[in-house]
Amino acid sequence: MMSQGMPLALPTARQPVLDGFHPAVIGFWAILAAMLFNITLCFLNTKHMMAAGSTQVIAIEMAILAVGLLAARNLVGEGAVRLSAVAVACLLALKLINSDLDLKIVHDLAIILVFYLLGRVCPVPLAGRLVGVLLVLVIAIGLVEWLLPTVFESMFDIWGYYLDKGSLDASTVNYSNTKLFVSGQRSADAGRTLLPAVFGIHRISSIFLEPVSLGNFAIICLAWLLSMPPRSAGMRLTMAMAVGLCVVFPDSRFAAAACVMMVLYRMTPFHRSPAVAFLLPVAAVIGLVIYGGQGHDIGIAPRLLDDDFSGRLLFSGQLLSSWSWRQWLGLAASPIYTADTGYAYAIVNMGLPLAIALWFAFAMTPVASRQGQTMRGMIALYITLSLCVGASVFSIKTAALCWFLYGVTTQVPKLVRERASSLGLAVAAQT
Repeated sequence: MMSQGMPLALPTARQPVLDGFHPAVIGFWAILAAMLFNITLCFLNTKHMMAAGSTQVIAIEMAILAVGLLAARNLVGEGAVRLSAVAVACLLALKLINSDLDLKIVHDLAIILVFYLLGRVCPVPLAGRLVGVLLVLVIAIGLVEWLLPTVFESMFDIWGYYLDKGSLDASTVNYSNTKLFVSGQRSADAGRTLLPAVFGIHRISSIFLEPVSLGNFAIICLAWLLSMPPRSAGMRLTMAMAVGLCVVFPDSRFAAAACVMMVLYRMTPFHRSPAVAFLLPVAAVIGLVIYGGQGHDIGIAPRLLDDDFSGRLLFSGQLLSSWSWRQWLGLAASPIYTADTGYAYAIVNMGLPLAIALWFAFAMTPVASRQGQTMRGMIALYITLSLCVGASVFSIKTAALCWFLYGVTTQVPKLVRERASSLGLAVAAQT
C-alpha cells in the first residue's frame, strides 16, 4: 500500500528530475495562483501600482483555467467529454429561453472539471506538500493581520479593492472604519464566538481577504486530513491544530459546525456510500423548502432578515418555496437575488434536471480507492451544508483546491506509486 498525506522521503539523486511542465506541477502552481491572485491584485491596487477591477479579475481567472485546461487536455476521457458537451448544450438552450440565466455557471463547472483532472495525475506526496505550504502561508499572513493590523492595512486596502472591482457598492457604509472587508469585524453587540478575549471583534481573512473563504479552506483541509491522514501521528496533530486555527481566525461559525459534523460523519459506516453522498443535498433542498414554506407569508417577497446562519437558512428556504416550476427548470429568472443561497443560484442557472444529473455523476461514478470514497463523502457533506447559506463553494479561491485534492484521492494506489516514482517523489509502504 501507499503512504498517505505528506511525503516521507526526499528524491534521491538516481530519481528523475521533476518536470516543470507535467500536469501535476502545473496544477500545483495553478492552485497557488488561484488562491493568491486576489491578494496580489489588492496589494498592487493599494500601492497604486495597478488599478484592479473586475476585468482584471475575470482575465486572471480565465487565464488560470486556460492553462489548466491546456495541461489537462490529454486527460479528458470520453465520458467527461460527452457529459460536458451535454451540459453546455443544455445551458445554451436554457439561455435562449431565459435571457437572465447567468452563464458564469459554465466557468464554475469548468473549475471542477479542470482541477479534478489535474489532481488525477498528481502524486499524493506532492498534494500533501501543497496543503502544507498553503496552511503555513495562510497562518503566517493571518498572524500579520492579527498582530500588525496597521501594517497589514497599509499593504492591503481590502475595502478599497472590493469597491474598485465592483463587489461592494459605493453607497455601502464602512461602519468598522477600517480597510478590512465588510464582514472583517463582528458588530460590538454580536461579538466573536471563538476566542473573543484573544481576537476581539476582528475576523481574520489572511490571503483570502474575506472570512468566509478562510473558513471554507479550513473545511477542505480537514476533508483531506480525514481522507489522507499523514502516517506520522505528530504530523496529523500538527495539521489538525493548523486547521483549527484556520477556523478560529475568521470566527467562522459555519466552518466550526461543518468540521464537527464532518468528523462525526467520518465515524459513521455511511461516509463512503455513493447513495448517501447523492441524497445529502436532495434531503437538504427538501428540508429547506418545507422549512421556508412554513415561515413564508404568501404574497410577501422573501428577504434576508438576519445575516447569520439561521437567517440565511430561512431566506434560502423561503426563496425556494416561493418559486414556480419555471424557476426550478431554469426557464425563468428568480424574482429575488440568489447570491445568499447556493441552491437557488445553482438550480436557477442550470435547471433542476441538469443539476441532478451532474450531482449524480459526481456521487455515483465508481471510485477505486477508499481514500477517494471518503473524500467524496466529505466533499458531499461540505457542499450540502454550504449551499444552504451561500454560493461560495463555486469561488475559484477554494473550489480549485477542493476538486484538485478530490482528484488526487481518487487514484488507484498502484498508479499513484508509478506516478510518484516518475516524478521523483518517494512513496513509502503503508500498512
